[in-house]
Amino acid sequence: RAELEEQLGPMASETQARVAKELQAAQARLHSDMEDVRNRLTQYRGEVQAMLGQSTEELRARFASHLRKLR
Repeated sequence: RAELEEQLGPMASETQARVAKELQAAQARLHSDMEDVRNRLTQYRGEVQAMLGQSTEELRARFASHLRKLR
């Protein structure tokens, strides 16, 4: 058993270090991707708010016009 541990110990340490490094790289990529998603959502939210605001103003103008006609 000791001989096996002696032979596999360095390999296990190398594997653990490699997995830790790959995990850190994956976390960095995920963080970057999440930042990109957040920025895009912020942009889309602004566009939707602008569209809704524009539609709301158009509806108000139409209602005002119809009310004037009805009066």
